[in-house]
Amino acid sequence: MRALLVQSLTRTDFRLLSVLSTDREDHTVEVRAELVGDQRDDAQMEAAVSRLSLEPSVSSVRWEAVPA
Repeated sequence: MRALLVQSLTRTDFRLLSVLSTDREDHTVEVRAELVGDQRDDAQMEAAVSRLSLEPSVSSVRWEAVPA
């Protein structure tokens, strides 16, 4: 999954800070990634999330901007 995240971010100005994977009771894995960028760019984030959502192993994707 980390490789997919890195690949989806290659065309953006975001940098990957951390990745946390958690096994869930329904036998799936929740993956959370923390990214930073010099400025907010919702269009770049949407493009990266859209690429991830096309992966067959991905069942759900969402993102949120958090104030620094």
